[in-house]
Amino acid sequence: MKNYIIYLFVLLGINITVVSGQTSSEKTAQVYIVDSYVTEKIPHNFKLYFFTDDSVKSFILIDGKYKYDISKTFDVNHKIEIGISKLQFDSLDVPFQITLQYPNGVKKYSEIFEFELPYNSAELVAATPGLFKMCVGGILFLLPSPGVVFKNGESNLSLSLELPILSFYSNGFNYPSGYVSAGYSHHFGSYAKNYFVVGYKKIFETNFLEFISPGADVFTNFNGSNGITAEVTFGLFKLANIFTVYTRYGYSFSFVNSTTDFQEISFGLYAHFFSINL
Repeated sequence: MKNYIIYLFVLLGINITVVSGQTSSEKTAQVYIVDSYVTEKIPHNFKLYFFTDDSVKSFILIDGKYKYDISKTFDVNHKIEIGISKLQFDSLDVPFQITLQYPNGVKKYSEIFEFELPYNSAELVAATPGLFKMCVGGILFLLPSPGVVFKNGESNLSLSLELPILSFYSNGFNYPSGYVSAGYSHHFGSYAKNYFVVGYKKIFETNFLEFISPGADVFTNFNGSNGITAEVTFGLFKLANIFTVYTRYGYSFSFVNSTTDFQEISFGLYAHFFSINL
C-alpha cells in the first residue's frame, strides 16, 4: 500500500523526498517530505509538510538548537509553519532533523535535511559570519559580464551588466518565477555601441541545471539603434551558495534595418541583491 501512495504522488507531480526505508528494527525514521521552503516575504516563515507510514508524534530540530513540536497527537500527516525572522543561523543552508515518536515510546530520527534562506533576509545579514565574503561577492556581481557579438560576419567582444530590479516569487521555488531587469551593454569593434536594455525573464527550475530562463528585452542606444532581443539563459551552477553562474544566447532584431541584427553569447552571475521581491 505504501508503494502505491508514493507512485500516486509521483504521478501528480509532487516533489517527494524519501528517506531510506525502514523495518521495525531500523533506527532511521521513514519520512516523505512533500514541501519544505522559506517564504520570501517578510516576516519569513519556514513551511514543512510531510507524511509517515505509521501514526506517530513528530518534532523538528532546526540548526541543532531550535526545537518545535509538529504533531502532538499520533498522525500520519504532519505540517508546521515556523517564524524564523528572529532566529539566527550560521549559513544560507540551514540543517534540520525530524524526530518521530511511536505509540510504544520508541523514537527514531530522520536523515538531516536543509532549507535555504532568502538571500535578502535581515536575519541572515545580521547573523552570517561570512558577511565580508558576501560583500566581496557583491563587488564581483557588479562587474560587467563578458560576451561575444556576431554581426554582419564579424565577431567582437562585449561587456554587459544586468540588474534584476523586480522579482516575482511562487511558493516552494529556490529562484523567482520571473523578474524584470535593467542593464547596459557595450559592443567593441567596428560596430561599437552602447546599449541600454530593459526586459523580462521567466525562470523554470530543472533537475539537470539550476534553471532555464527564456526572456525578451527592448534595447536602445538613444541614437537611432533600437530593437528587441529574444534570448534564453541557462543557469549552470551555484557559486559560494550566493550566485548562479549562467550562459546566455540572444538574437536581437533591429526596428530600423535587418542588416543591423546581431547575435550574442555571454556568461555572467545571477543574484537579486538589489531586487524588490514580490
